[in-house]
This record gives sequence, structure tokens and C-alpha cells, in this order.
Amino acid sequence: MREEIRNFMNEMDAGLAGTASSLPMIPTFLGAGNMEPYAKPILVIDAGGTNLRAASVCFTETGLEVLDIVKRKMPGREGVIPAAQLFSELVDTVEKVLSDETELCGFCFSYPAEIQENHDGKIIAFSKDVEIEGAEGALIGASMNEELVRRGRKPLKFCVLNDTVATFFGGCSSLPYDAHDSVIGLILGTGINSCYMERADKIRKASSASYDMLINIESAKFKKLEMKSFDLRLDENSALPGDAWLEKKISGAYFGDNVYYALLEACENGTARVFDSDFCARLREAGGIRTSDISLLTEDPYRNNLNGLCATAEQKEAVMEVADQLIDRAAYLVVCHLAAVMEHCDSGKKRREPATIVVEGSTWQKFHALRERIVYYAHQIIGLEQGRYYRFCEVENSNLIGSAQAALACR
Repeated sequence: MREEIRNFMNEMDAGLAGTASSLPMIPTFLGAGNMEPYAKPILVIDAGGTNLRAASVCFTETGLEVLDIVKRKMPGREGVIPAAQLFSELVDTVEKVLSDETELCGFCFSYPAEIQENHDGKIIAFSKDVEIEGAEGALIGASMNEELVRRGRKPLKFCVLNDTVATFFGGCSSLPYDAHDSVIGLILGTGINSCYMERADKIRKASSASYDMLINIESAKFKKLEMKSFDLRLDENSALPGDAWLEKKISGAYFGDNVYYALLEACENGTARVFDSDFCARLREAGGIRTSDISLLTEDPYRNNLNGLCATAEQKEAVMEVADQLIDRAAYLVVCHLAAVMEHCDSGKKRREPATIVVEGSTWQKFHALRERIVYYAHQIIGLEQGRYYRFCEVENSNLIGSAQAALACR
């Protein structure tokens, strides 16, 4: 445990210094933000690992309110598309909620992007099995404005931010100022990532940083990890081999295939007699296992047999044992990385001001066995071992609310 935490902290320090690191530690050029009333609607976009959402957000008497949400599959999830098509499909989506009064856009972009000082974002790469050809290096806001102008619409002031940063802002908007000593934004869905507020003097690679700002860790890319043979096999067969090793052990996009490749290896090695030739043939024919099916199996093993994969109670029990060990590993790694961030920031030292971990994502919300194990390890590692205080917090539509709040901070 201490080695895992120390390795993550060392990579954080190296990333902040701009030296070799698997953690990009991307400066966002966003401080704490503000919630001053604003009369016009704000366009918000949430480009997630699975879905693309767009909405209009307005101030009401109670704060920011999300209106007119539209949702569709994320472009590039069902095959490779060119970058021009990506931006065209993005504009197709936002036009359904875009008002003539709109001037600001908060764009929650759930993929690695280098944030510019004008708050546009330069795409570094896509992940989570979204495949866009020729998008690397493109400026998101500028590219969308080109398409908007081509269609006769006025350009917008874009604030591009990562989904964890949006979650951070969304959480802060609902919390009393003195209810915590720090906030960590955590995404645990199709992918995994986290962010936190860093002191200006520690962001050594951004010499122009004169204020404390949010750092997008890009936790998914952490690579100082032991990779089992089935981990390497999953990696080799993914859309982005050699990348996002932490994500491939944890996130919803990959967890089911963790189980699949572990079972496939057991079949090939003959290490578990319960997996007979018929089971192995069914497994190969399936070609993979969905994370949602593992979640259902752990919730109600009596009624689920992984879509016919398990023909006997013994096979089901063995599959559940493999899945349970991988759930345990995933939860342990999630908590070690959170513990590293808290130790780096020296946060959560007072019971009355705990560190608040604002969580968003389908895996956290729907994969109950993993969530319960994360809560268990948080108590063991952060609470008992580190002696720090923390709490998990969820905010409805935190990405959309947070994107709007970030857009206000950028204006």
C-alpha cells in the first residue's frame, strides 16, 4: 500500500515539474471560480466516454438550473471517424439547445487535452475506445467556432475542461465554503480520472502560474503498476495499446474484459478443472464480457449465469471468485490513488473539515460491488492507516452544472 501511494505521489511531483512521468498533471488555468448571477443562457457540452450531452443552463432563484438536455452516443464509439466529422456532429447536437442569446460555452471534455491560457483545449488523444482520426492537436473551441460560423451562427466564448474538473466545480457549487478543507473531483465511469486544487508554487512546469489552480491529473495513465499476463493481453487487444494502464484495471470500459482475459488464461493453462472444454468454447465464442454483466452477476448470482456462459453452479462460483479478486484489486487501486492525492495536499486533517471527494460516473453509480469495496478500503487506508478525514459526495448533473460554473469563471 505504501509503495502504491508513494509511486503515485512521485509521478504527481514529476508531472508538475514537467519531467518524465506517466501522469500528465495538466494545468487547467482555472481557480476557484465564482457564482455571480448571469442573465443569459449558458451552453454546456458533456463529451463522455459513452454518451454526448448538451444542455442550456440558466440562473434561477436557487442557483444554476439545467434545461433542455439532449443526449446521443459519443461520436467515434462505433468505428473510426475523421476529426471534421466529429466537430460537425458536435455542432449538430448543440444546435438543438443553442439560443441566439448564448455567448458562453462550458465544454466538459472527458479525454486528454492541453488547456490553453485562453481556456480552449488542444486534443492530446482519445481513449475509452473512442476512435477519431486526425484530431490530435486540434483546438476544440476554435474548431467548433469554425463550424458554427460556417452555418451562419455567431462564435462562442469556450471554456474547455475535463469531466473531473466539471465534477469538482459542480460539487463546490453545492457545498458550504467551510464544510471541507479540500475537494477532489473523481470520475469513475467508462474511464477514471481525478483533479484537485494545487498551490501555484508547486506547478513548476507552468512558470506563469501566479495563483492556485485546478490540476487535471489524468489518473488513467498511471503506469507504475504490476501488469499480469492477462492485463498485458487486454492492453494489446485494446484500441490504445500501451496507454491508460490504471484505467484498464478499473474502469467500466475495461473491467468486464479483465475478467474475460483472466478466465481465458485459466482455460488455456488448464489451471482450473471446473472450466471444462465446453465452458472454454463458450467463452471464446463470447469474445468478451461486459462490465454490466459482471455487476449483475455480483448483485444476484442465483438468477444470472453470464448470458449462458456458466452451465453449472461450480462454474458460476469460480467465475465469481475471479471477478471478486479483480473487484478487490480495482477498489484498492482507486483508494490508493485518492490517498496519494490527499497525502500530497496534506488534506483531511480535521474531523470538522474533511476532504470532500465529489464522485461522478456510471461505474460508481451502478457497479455496487465495486463501490462497496471502495468505501471499505477508503476506511482502511485513508481513515485508519493515514488518519485522515474524508467523505464521498454526489451532486446531480454535476458535470453540466460544473461546466456552466467554469464558463462563468472564464468570461
